[in-house]
Amino acid sequence: MNIPPFLQTLLWLLALVGLSLLAAVAWSQFHAPVLGMHHGQLMPCPARPNCVCSEEGHDANHHIEPLAIADDEAVEKAWLRFAKLLSDMPGSHIDERTRSDIYIHATVETPWLHFVDDVEARLDLQHRVIHWRSASRVGHADFGVNRHRLEQLRQQWQ
Repeated sequence: MNIPPFLQTLLWLLALVGLSLLAAVAWSQFHAPVLGMHHGQLMPCPARPNCVCSEEGHDANHHIEPLAIADDEAVEKAWLRFAKLLSDMPGSHIDERTRSDIYIHATVETPWLHFVDDVEARLDLQHRVIHWRSASRVGHADFGVNRHRLEQLRQQWQ
């Protein structure tokens, strides 16, 4: 069978793109970024637009409002309720090793390509809010997935 040169090139390009996607998914499964708290706050977002964080300041591309805890709700109860909402998200897994009284780290696997994203939260007792951060491990842009994820959590919270 004689395949035209342009079709051979197209097939090679498709194979290369497919292998690149597989490598990115595999890498995201095992590569853990720098997470946790730094000087009592969640880590700032990298320069890439695939991250949102409530402690980001006024950078509109990365900032998202924290979750407010109602005045009539006990802080500890609110924190447990948030952890439950997070663990009930599709593809979510709370890393029990990092769960504490004021910090939670969870991984969320995207349904289609199985990319792993990191969701972190910290309880701010003084201001009665939950600060949170959601970031993709690989890629540059996320098409708003991380912001959308936290806004879905906010809707369930309310």
